[in-house]
Amino acid sequence: MSSLISQYIERANHSNVLKVPILSPTKVASGVTEFNFRILPYKHNENKEPIIEVIIHSGIGADKKNFALCSNMEIPDSCPYCAAAKKFRTELSKEEWSKIAKDFYGNRNVYIPGIKRGKNLEFYFLKISGYQNFDKELISILTNRELKELFNLSEDIPYINLWDLKTGIDLIVKVNPKNEKQKNPSFTLDKALKQTPVAKTKEEAEFVKECIQNMPNLIEEMKKAYGGYTKINELFNAQFKKNQIISSGEKLKSESYIPENTNYNLNKVEEKIDIDNIDIDKMNIDINKTNNEISMDDSFNEIMNELE
Repeated sequence: MSSLISQYIERANHSNVLKVPILSPTKVASGVTEFNFRILPYKHNENKEPIIEVIIHSGIGADKKNFALCSNMEIPDSCPYCAAAKKFRTELSKEEWSKIAKDFYGNRNVYIPGIKRGKNLEFYFLKISGYQNFDKELISILTNRELKELFNLSEDIPYINLWDLKTGIDLIVKVNPKNEKQKNPSFTLDKALKQTPVAKTKEEAEFVKECIQNMPNLIEEMKKAYGGYTKINELFNAQFKKNQIISSGEKLKSESYIPENTNYNLNKVEEKIDIDNIDIDKMNIDINKTNNEISMDDSFNEIMNELE
């Protein structure tokens, strides 16, 4: 399986029911114009890469007022809206497709787990809206040639492990004041120019270990909050049982909207690695009792091997 980061390089909150801490940089506390965010490895990805792509279909259902998690996030190739989009992009003219495309496209956002630094450390999933190209800012940092040179890293490596617990790099999130044309402020992503351990004190280290150990599965939590495979199929069937009108005024039967011979691969659920019972304390963090600062002498790969 290719990594999410590699895919990104190659192609260079609907409600309050979601029970995970989401941090939208444009909605931080009033007066906050800059903060540091340290990415953590994502417990629920096979290779612990932290980029989590989430697609939500909104404005769907018979009344076009509902939303649901794209079921491709749960079961590959199972989303009827995505399957219908693939069908119609090839069958309809460009003009016809443009008339109905909004009924099938999902809203894509990227989330990364990590620590917001401040007086006290706080765990969040940092939300980076894809449609505003903020995810490209993150990729430009991950692949930054100058950073590789600064830290004596090989140019051959595809990206920098910002989430390395010992030698990672903080993101600097800068919030810009909104102008009269903006609903929310904008923000930019920058990077620190120094590699640092994720924690500096024993207390911070314990907090980080707890965050990794108890990290929620974001896709599962989104499915609980917004509904997944069952809900999105119910909404799809309710929406497209009605006759739909294309730009020509021709009415199409509901069967025309439902892709034929679509294989939903109901049993093709990706295997998840069970690391719930791993002892995170085996990270071998050495505590310097003189100044209460810690050093993480294990390499990132060694730490991840213990997590696995």
